[in-house]
Amino acid sequence: MNRTKTKSTAFTLIELLTVVAIIAILVGLLFPAILIAIKNAEKAQAKEDEKHIEIAVRNFFTEYGRLPSATVGPDTPTGTDNSSIINELIASNATLNPKRITFLELPNRKNARINGSFCDPWGQPYSITLDTDYNNVVSNFNGICLVVSGGPDAKMNTPADNIINLTQ
Repeated sequence: MNRTKTKSTAFTLIELLTVVAIIAILVGLLFPAILIAIKNAEKAQAKEDEKHIEIAVRNFFTEYGRLPSATVGPDTPTGTDNSSIINELIASNATLNPKRITFLELPNRKNARINGSFCDPWGQPYSITLDTDYNNVVSNFNGICLVVSGGPDAKMNTPADNIINLTQ
């Protein structure tokens, strides 16, 4: 009897485990970079949203000669309820925006609008402060509109991570 040895071309268990371990290490190295990229994208989205709000407020002012919801009071931030300003800018309030001009298009993303308020990527409403006394100063800044997002921690009282835009 002549036995011939056949060579197997399949992976051994050790080779398979080694490949899986290498892939796991590479994914582990990439994971923090992916998280940083997502965080930066959210901040960029908030900055972009704020810029759109500011442009809409300026265009509203140009069209009507007044700021939206100018009945709020002198330089009072809207805080957690920016819905009256947003409703004027998206033309859903025919009384305050009689021409029904859409100054602001809300993005199609999850949690962009909660209870009528326009929200940042973390689900918190933008704080919109308008120069309602028309002295070109909003909260000690020169400008007509100040839009602030609480940032990733969603707290306005920690300015280190807040995202701020000011229209001058």
